[in-house]
Amino acid sequence: MFPPFEVDPFEADEIDRILTLALHKRNGVRFVIALALGLRQGEALGLKWSRLHEHSKTLEIMKGL
Repeated sequence: MFPPFEVDPFEADEIDRILTLALHKRNGVRFVIALALGLRQGEALGLKWSRLHEHSKTLEIMKGL
């Protein structure tokens, strides 16, 4: 079937560089959110404020773009 899938996570210094660069770019917050929550780019693009529930501290991922 498929070859074995090996996860190669980012190192702490790589994450720091990604976050620093992303926060200086237009729409960079979506990359920060995607990295923090493990979202695909399309899922991060499809986020809406109406899906953020502050009382329960949850965020619904309804669809991707």
